[in-house]
Amino acid sequence: MTCELINFDFDGVIADSELISNSVLAEFVTRLGYPMSTEDAIQFNLGRRWDDVARALEELVGHPLPPSFAASRLAQIRKRFRKELRPVPGVKEFLHRVATIRSCVASSSSRDWIDVGLQTIGLNNYFEERIFTADLVSRAKPFPDIFLLAARAMDVDPADVLVIEDSPAGVSAAVAAGMKSIGLHAGSHNCPESPQLLADSGATWVLSTYEEAAKVVDALVG
Repeated sequence: MTCELINFDFDGVIADSELISNSVLAEFVTRLGYPMSTEDAIQFNLGRRWDDVARALEELVGHPLPPSFAASRLAQIRKRFRKELRPVPGVKEFLHRVATIRSCVASSSSRDWIDVGLQTIGLNNYFEERIFTADLVSRAKPFPDIFLLAARAMDVDPADVLVIEDSPAGVSAAVAAGMKSIGLHAGSHNCPESPQLLADSGATWVLSTYEEAAKVVDALVG
Protein backbone atom coordinates (compact mmCIF):
# COMPACT_ATOMS: atom_id res chain seq x y z
CA MET A 1 0.00 0.00 0.00
CA THR A 2 1.24 3.48 -0.83
CA CYS A 3 0.15 7.08 -0.23
CA GLU A 4 0.78 9.70 -2.90
CA LEU A 5 -2.07 12.02 -1.90
CA ILE A 6 -3.83 12.78 1.37
CA ASN A 7 -7.39 13.90 0.74
CA PHE A 8 -8.91 15.76 3.69
CA ASP A 9 -12.55 16.38 4.37
CA PHE A 10 -12.98 19.83 5.94
CA ASP A 11 -15.67 20.10 8.63
CA GLY A 12 -14.79 17.89 11.58
CA VAL A 13 -11.45 16.89 10.03
CA ILE A 14 -9.60 20.20 9.60
CA ALA A 15 -11.95 22.71 11.26
CA ASP A 16 -13.69 21.67 14.47
CA SER A 17 -16.84 23.27 13.16
CA GLU A 18 -19.58 20.67 13.45
CA LEU A 19 -20.80 21.51 16.95
CA ILE A 20 -20.99 25.21 16.08
CA SER A 21 -22.77 24.86 12.75
CA ASN A 22 -25.16 22.18 13.94
CA SER A 23 -26.12 23.98 17.13
CA VAL A 24 -27.10 26.93 14.92
CA LEU A 25 -29.01 24.63 12.57
CA ALA A 26 -30.86 23.10 15.53
CA GLU A 27 -31.75 26.56 16.81
CA PHE A 28 -33.13 27.67 13.44
CA VAL A 29 -35.13 24.48 12.84
CA THR A 30 -36.59 24.68 16.35
CA ARG A 31 -37.78 28.21 15.57
CA LEU A 32 -39.80 26.72 12.71
CA GLY A 33 -41.75 24.67 15.23
CA TYR A 34 -39.85 21.41 14.85
CA PRO A 35 -37.74 20.90 18.01
CA MET A 36 -34.24 19.71 17.13
CA SER A 37 -31.23 19.18 19.40
CA THR A 38 -27.63 19.75 18.34
CA GLU A 39 -27.13 15.98 18.39
CA ASP A 40 -30.15 15.53 16.12
CA ALA A 41 -28.77 18.15 13.74
CA ILE A 42 -25.39 16.42 13.58
CA GLN A 43 -27.02 13.13 12.62
CA PHE A 44 -29.20 14.93 10.08
CA ASN A 45 -26.49 17.09 8.53
CA LEU A 46 -23.14 15.29 8.86
CA GLY A 47 -21.33 14.76 5.57
CA ARG A 48 -24.08 16.28 3.39
CA ARG A 49 -24.04 19.38 1.23
CA TRP A 50 -26.41 22.20 2.08
CA ASP A 51 -28.73 21.80 -0.92
CA ASP A 52 -29.44 18.20 0.11
CA VAL A 53 -29.89 19.20 3.74
CA ALA A 54 -32.31 22.01 2.80
CA ARG A 55 -34.47 19.64 0.73
CA ALA A 56 -34.56 17.12 3.57
CA LEU A 57 -35.47 19.85 6.06
CA GLU A 58 -38.40 20.93 3.92
CA GLU A 59 -39.65 17.35 3.93
CA LEU A 60 -39.15 17.19 7.69
CA VAL A 61 -41.06 20.38 8.54
CA GLY A 62 -43.63 19.93 5.80
CA HIS A 63 -43.22 23.27 4.01
CA PRO A 64 -40.59 25.33 2.17
CA LEU A 65 -37.92 26.97 4.28
CA PRO A 66 -38.29 30.75 4.70
CA PRO A 67 -36.40 32.68 1.99
CA SER A 68 -34.02 34.12 4.58
CA PHE A 69 -33.32 30.80 6.31
CA ALA A 70 -30.05 29.85 4.59
CA ALA A 71 -28.51 33.34 4.64
CA SER A 72 -29.51 34.04 8.26
CA ARG A 73 -28.17 30.67 9.39
CA LEU A 74 -24.89 31.23 7.59
CA ALA A 75 -24.51 34.72 9.05
CA GLN A 76 -25.02 33.39 12.57
CA ILE A 77 -22.51 30.57 12.02
CA ARG A 78 -19.88 32.98 10.73
CA LYS A 79 -20.43 35.25 13.72
CA ARG A 80 -19.78 32.34 16.04
CA PHE A 81 -16.85 31.10 13.92
CA ARG A 82 -15.01 34.35 14.54
CA LYS A 83 -15.17 33.76 18.29
CA GLU A 84 -15.26 29.98 18.65
CA LEU A 85 -13.81 28.13 15.65
CA ARG A 86 -10.68 26.08 16.29
CA PRO A 87 -8.75 23.51 14.26
CA VAL A 88 -9.36 19.86 15.03
CA PRO A 89 -6.82 18.89 17.72
CA GLY A 90 -3.53 17.79 16.20
CA VAL A 91 -4.25 18.77 12.59
CA LYS A 92 -1.62 21.53 12.45
CA GLU A 93 1.09 19.22 13.72
CA PHE A 94 -0.05 16.51 11.31
CA LEU A 95 0.13 18.88 8.34
CA HIS A 96 3.70 19.77 9.27
CA ARG A 97 4.63 16.11 9.66
CA VAL A 98 3.25 15.06 6.26
CA ALA A 99 4.35 18.20 4.41
CA THR A 100 6.36 16.18 1.86
CA ILE A 101 3.20 14.34 0.73
CA ARG A 102 0.76 16.02 -1.65
CA SER A 103 -2.56 16.98 -0.08
CA CYS A 104 -5.93 18.47 -0.97
CA VAL A 105 -9.38 19.14 0.45
CA ALA A 106 -12.49 17.44 -0.96
CA SER A 107 -15.59 18.51 0.93
CA SER A 108 -19.37 18.73 0.71
CA SER A 109 -19.08 22.33 1.89
CA SER A 110 -18.88 25.33 -0.42
CA ARG A 111 -15.59 26.95 -1.43
CA ASP A 112 -16.54 30.17 0.34
CA TRP A 113 -17.28 28.27 3.54
CA ILE A 114 -13.92 26.48 3.40
CA ASP A 115 -12.00 29.66 2.63
CA VAL A 116 -13.57 31.43 5.63
CA GLY A 117 -12.86 28.46 7.88
CA LEU A 118 -9.23 28.05 6.81
CA GLN A 119 -8.63 31.79 7.24
CA THR A 120 -10.20 31.76 10.69
CA ILE A 121 -8.06 28.89 12.01
CA GLY A 122 -4.89 30.09 10.28
CA LEU A 123 -4.48 27.24 7.79
CA ASN A 124 -5.32 29.11 4.58
CA ASN A 125 -1.78 28.73 3.21
CA TYR A 126 -1.72 24.94 3.33
CA PHE A 127 -3.97 24.00 0.41
CA GLU A 128 -3.88 27.00 -1.95
CA GLU A 129 -5.98 25.99 -4.99
CA ARG A 130 -6.10 22.30 -4.07
CA ILE A 131 -9.67 22.53 -2.82
CA PHE A 132 -12.54 20.57 -4.37
CA THR A 133 -16.16 21.16 -3.39
CA ALA A 134 -19.45 19.39 -3.95
CA ASP A 135 -20.74 22.03 -6.36
CA LEU A 136 -18.17 20.74 -8.87
CA VAL A 137 -19.95 17.37 -9.17
CA SER A 138 -23.52 16.26 -9.72
CA ARG A 139 -23.58 13.71 -6.90
CA ALA A 140 -22.42 14.40 -3.34
CA LYS A 141 -21.07 11.93 -0.80
CA PRO A 142 -21.69 9.01 -0.28
CA PHE A 143 -21.08 8.88 -4.02
CA PRO A 144 -17.36 8.89 -4.93
CA ASP A 145 -17.53 11.72 -7.49
CA ILE A 146 -15.75 14.44 -5.48
CA PHE A 147 -12.89 12.14 -4.49
CA LEU A 148 -12.45 10.87 -8.05
CA LEU A 149 -12.48 14.44 -9.37
CA ALA A 150 -9.74 15.39 -6.90
CA ALA A 151 -7.63 12.37 -7.84
CA ARG A 152 -7.91 13.18 -11.56
CA ALA A 153 -7.06 16.83 -10.98
CA MET A 154 -4.05 15.86 -8.87
CA ASP A 155 -3.05 13.14 -11.38
CA VAL A 156 -2.99 10.38 -8.77
CA ASP A 157 -4.34 6.83 -9.04
CA PRO A 158 -7.29 6.42 -6.62
CA ALA A 159 -5.58 3.38 -5.11
CA ASP A 160 -2.74 5.67 -3.98
CA VAL A 161 -5.02 8.17 -2.20
CA LEU A 162 -5.58 8.25 1.56
CA VAL A 163 -8.86 9.92 2.57
CA ILE A 164 -9.36 11.34 6.07
CA GLU A 165 -13.05 11.57 6.93
CA ASP A 166 -15.23 11.95 10.00
CA SER A 167 -18.60 10.92 8.55
CA PRO A 168 -19.97 7.55 7.44
CA ALA A 169 -21.07 9.16 4.15
CA GLY A 170 -17.53 10.36 3.49
CA VAL A 171 -16.01 6.99 4.31
CA SER A 172 -18.54 5.28 2.03
CA ALA A 173 -17.54 7.68 -0.76
CA ALA A 174 -13.87 6.80 -0.26
CA VAL A 175 -14.64 3.09 -0.38
CA ALA A 176 -16.65 3.55 -3.58
CA ALA A 177 -13.72 5.49 -5.08
CA GLY A 178 -11.33 2.62 -4.34
CA MET A 179 -9.31 4.69 -1.86
CA LYS A 180 -7.87 3.92 1.56
CA SER A 181 -9.57 5.79 4.36
CA ILE A 182 -9.06 6.87 7.93
CA GLY A 183 -12.31 7.29 9.82
CA LEU A 184 -11.21 9.99 12.26
CA HIS A 185 -13.27 10.76 15.35
CA ALA A 186 -11.12 13.56 16.78
CA GLY A 187 -13.59 16.46 16.52
CA SER A 188 -15.69 17.71 19.42
CA HIS A 189 -18.91 16.57 17.71
CA ASN A 190 -18.13 12.87 17.80
CA CYS A 191 -20.13 10.53 20.00
CA PRO A 192 -19.45 7.08 21.51
CA GLU A 193 -21.08 5.45 18.48
CA SER A 194 -18.79 7.21 15.98
CA PRO A 195 -16.03 4.55 15.82
CA GLN A 196 -18.48 1.77 15.06
CA LEU A 197 -20.36 3.85 12.48
CA LEU A 198 -17.08 4.65 10.70
CA ALA A 199 -16.00 1.02 10.83
CA ASP A 200 -19.37 -0.16 9.49
CA SER A 201 -18.98 2.26 6.57
CA GLY A 202 -15.75 0.53 5.56
CA ALA A 203 -12.94 2.71 6.94
CA THR A 204 -9.55 1.08 6.49
CA TRP A 205 -8.51 2.50 9.86
CA VAL A 206 -10.67 4.00 12.62
CA LEU A 207 -8.62 6.42 14.72
CA SER A 208 -9.21 8.96 17.46
CA THR A 209 -6.15 11.23 17.06
CA TYR A 210 -3.95 12.74 14.40
CA GLU A 211 -0.94 11.23 16.16
CA GLU A 212 -2.35 7.80 15.28
CA ALA A 213 -3.00 9.01 11.73
CA ALA A 214 0.63 10.11 11.39
CA LYS A 215 1.79 6.60 12.28
CA VAL A 216 -0.46 5.16 9.55
CA VAL A 217 1.00 7.56 7.00
CA ASP A 218 4.55 6.76 8.13
CA ALA A 219 3.86 3.08 7.55
CA LEU A 220 2.37 3.71 4.11
CA VAL A 221 5.25 5.82 2.83
CA GLY A 222 8.03 4.05 4.72
